[in-house]
Amino acid sequence: MEFDSSTKFITRRETLRTAAALTGGVLAGRFRPYRLVQAAALGLPQKPPPGDRVAAVRAEFGATPIQAQALTDQITLLSGPG
Repeated sequence: MEFDSSTKFITRRETLRTAAALTGGVLAGRFRPYRLVQAAALGLPQKPPPGDRVAAVRAEFGATPIQAQALTDQITLLSGPG
């Protein structure tokens, strides 16, 4: 059986480190105090819905006029939002 010299094998140490990280993540997710997080989040200001931000940006872009700048007698540069 031939092995390619460019193949990297996973060592036992790397496997144990990965397993420990995954186990820690699972345990942290399982024992996270949901009620404490929810209680803290109630005092935070609520974000506006995304539709309102999109409408505000569209209104802002629509209010800005497009500017024309003559580069040569046949070429004009149009600049503005969007």
